[in-house]
Amino acid sequence: MITDEQLLQYNNEGLIPSPGENEHEFLKRVAQAHTIKERFYSKASPLKSIFKADSQIPLAPVNYNKIFSTTKALYDIEPKWVPIFFDNYKLASWHGGSAWIFQEHIDSPKEAFLQVRKEPSFFYEREEIIAHEMAHIGRMAFDEPLFEEILAYRTSEKKWRRWFGPIAQTSWGSTFFIGILFIIIALDFALLSTGMHQFLELAAWLKLIPIAMIIYSLTRLFWLHRTFNRCLCHLQAILKDTSVANAVIYRLTDSEIRYFAKSQKEAIEKFMNDNSNLYLRWRLISLAYRKLP
Repeated sequence: MITDEQLLQYNNEGLIPSPGENEHEFLKRVAQAHTIKERFYSKASPLKSIFKADSQIPLAPVNYNKIFSTTKALYDIEPKWVPIFFDNYKLASWHGGSAWIFQEHIDSPKEAFLQVRKEPSFFYEREEIIAHEMAHIGRMAFDEPLFEEILAYRTSEKKWRRWFGPIAQTSWGSTFFIGILFIIIALDFALLSTGMHQFLELAAWLKLIPIAMIIYSLTRLFWLHRTFNRCLCHLQAILKDTSVANAVIYRLTDSEIRYFAKSQKEAIEKFMNDNSNLYLRWRLISLAYRKLP
């Protein structure tokens, strides 16, 4: 059985029990995480054929203290065990980095590593990118996508980015949107250059596609922020501490965030008490962030 001290230590490392994960499964995942750097940097690692030897060294210095102070203050995690590769391999030009979550075999625990663009970017600090991707690491086994990007973008120092950043839930979504814009612009250019002006009015209707996508995405984003903030306010009222509430909401599932957002204090506290003795994740939450009556 995992001791309270072990559970708190793993929690600090960003190794958080996922929904439904039992002790045996969790400890197996912890063991994999604790050896991942040694395995990845070994000569036998398949990543050696993808990333060059100097991929572990950034072109410019990285302030890791700033990164982990951000993740610690916001979500109470310091996942220093995560390998980071500075390489542009298969990164789109607008992607600063990515958290790769994978399984070595179908029955293996989930593991993760970070890939960050090799060169610094004019648009964002490298520390902000890494902190954003580190926020995905603690929830790597959750499979709870609804509020994932909202949680990750909260690591940003810029308020506008914290609000608008999660508008694209997945990388393929942003790629699809940019692809649609490129096709429309290319079609307009082709019609103008070939003199087929009679088709421009018909092609103009295609512009409704990205407009509709933007309206839908903004509406969805507003609802997500509204639900998330309501849940956070309820947690703050119960836990009496903003930093504790941030740590707890980071460890919740999508359905729990939605339930807490619309529930009264008594119902939320009952839910917490009922689950603290049933599930490893809730045992951790109660142990680290709650004082049970």
